Amino acid sequence: MSSRESAFSGCSNLMSIIIPDSVISTGEYALMQCYRITYVNIPDNVTSIGSGAFGSCNSLESITVDPLNTEYSSDENGVLFNKDKTELLQYPTRNRRKNFIIPDSVTTIDGEAFFGCKTLASVIIPDSVTNIAATTFYGCSNLMSLNVDNFDTSNVTDMSTMFSGC
Repeated sequence: MSSRESAFSGCSNLMSIIIPDSVISTGEYALMQCYRITYVNIPDNVTSIGSGAFGSCNSLESITVDPLNTEYSSDENGVLFNKDKTELLQYPTRNRRKNFIIPDSVTTIDGEAFFGCKTLASVIIPDSVTNIAATTFYGCSNLMSLNVDNFDTSNVTDMSTMFSGC
């Protein structure tokens, strides 16, 4: 992993960050392990967010995307999606909601999307979802209910780490 990819990774005392309008891409693991960040605003110019960009951001409550952004969007709960909301990219680890219903537009839940979400007790996955990555719910220690409303498990080849630490 290059330093460019993980620009702020491990900055455990970093409490906030303003991504300038000039930034068009965040590298993989860009803010990983920035334990104290509570809020991220993604400007309209960002066209690429690397995988694991917000991994282990244990205090992250909300991600907001500028409405003019052509690649990404967020909802009223601060959840990060691609623009047309077919991919759920990141659920903020410290979002205060106990229950979350994934929108019917979502077909893919990215790996680590719910990684370490200790406040979530229940998630409802609609039948529109056809792909759930292997580590999606890793470390969700309070997750007690997962409704996979007609989810076709034949598309999942490895569930070995999907629920580790739950």
